[in-house]
Amino acid sequence: MREEWQLPNFADDEWSPELVELCLRNRWLLNELVLWGVGSTRWPPSIDEATISRDYPTDINIMTTRVDFQRAWASLSRKERRLLDMYYLEGMTQAEIGRALRCSQPNVCQTIDRKTDKLKKFLGCKL
Repeated sequence: MREEWQLPNFADDEWSPELVELCLRNRWLLNELVLWGVGSTRWPPSIDEATISRDYPTDINIMTTRVDFQRAWASLSRKERRLLDMYYLEGMTQAEIGRALRCSQPNVCQTIDRKTDKLKKFLGCKL
């Protein structure tokens, strides 16, 4: 039996390690949800009062999540961001990343762990 895909919940009040992982795996989706509106059925959104709640995120937390995550993401170097994108967004294995970046798999593993921890610390995750 196939499970239906559900929209991830980015609108938590506090940062947790799970929310950081969710943002890493769905970074582009988070940006689109804020830009296009959560649950929006049309583009461009209209500004009139009747549709403003449908066309824009109703929960301010999703917007603050995006801003906070973007600040944390910007604290990483371009190479670090590329490595995390290869792992979280593109689904590459650590060995594949190592070959692409010409470094060892253990080095890739350590870098992923260190940089993910750096993001969590930057965001003030409660561990």
